[in-house]
Amino acid sequence: MRDQERYRVLSVYDDVSVERERQLGALMNWENQFIYHVATELPLADITRLGHSEFGLWFSHKGKHLFGFPDLLRETDTLIDKVDSEIGAAAPEQVSQAEVRMRLLRNVRQLTGQITLIITSMFDELVKFENGKDPLTNLLNRRFIPTIMRREIALATSTRKPFTLVMMDVDHFKQVNDRYGHDTGDATLKSISSIIYDHVRSSDYVFRYGGEEFMVLLVETSLHQAKVIVDTRREKVAATAISAFGSQSFSVRLSIGVAEFDYNPDYQRLIDNANAALYHAKTSGRNRVELHGRDPIYS
Repeated sequence: MRDQERYRVLSVYDDVSVERERQLGALMNWENQFIYHVATELPLADITRLGHSEFGLWFSHKGKHLFGFPDLLRETDTLIDKVDSEIGAAAPEQVSQAEVRMRLLRNVRQLTGQITLIITSMFDELVKFENGKDPLTNLLNRRFIPTIMRREIALATSTRKPFTLVMMDVDHFKQVNDRYGHDTGDATLKSISSIIYDHVRSSDYVFRYGGEEFMVLLVETSLHQAKVIVDTRREKVAATAISAFGSQSFSVRLSIGVAEFDYNPDYQRLIDNANAALYHAKTSGRNRVELHGRDPIYS
């Protein structure tokens, strides 16, 4: 559940590395402004407290939801409070004394240095976590399938609510690469992944399973409900014009297999069932949806 929430928050960032530099830069800017105020003996009351700075507001409203390290988050909160307490406790008449200013500078810089180290370490771990996404489509990759499938199987078994697994494959994708080139092929996969991802619920999961194949886990969804959902996606993909060489355009089709969780704890069995339905769709004419274990439903 924590991993799912972190992925939802990650989706608002184009690049976690860019966000890291932005926030570390905001913290450094605040520190530089603080040093300038103290060094020039400007009133400390004019200094924006760290907790209300650009960095502090980001940490409170986004950082705490982005990072999955409760102990480090609490420590960062404590350090921010200590910084603001150091500034608040400094009497205006004492700050004019060089010794007091140096002590205040030293204490605050030590605290902000600790904050920088913690934030950097959490971002480093987040970058590793982000690598669980497919770099081309920004969908989940296969690395997270076992964890997510086991979790959903446990929930479905407990609540007795169904879920379905969908396997999608782009028909004749090799022809796209051969005719238009791999750059256009990549653009095609990005377009398809956007259509799939943008039209599922935030509770569902979308994976790039491999090559031109996608996997979608639809929570609390029956087999025939899934059929309606994915058939709409199939039609949307088929109606989408993809540009090539500037003036040309083409469209692609999807073959889709759907299987409903049958309360067998082996998640690989469910994947195999969905793949079997996909194979049936491929061998029965393509550009269609097939349901595992039921009479074929043609599109």
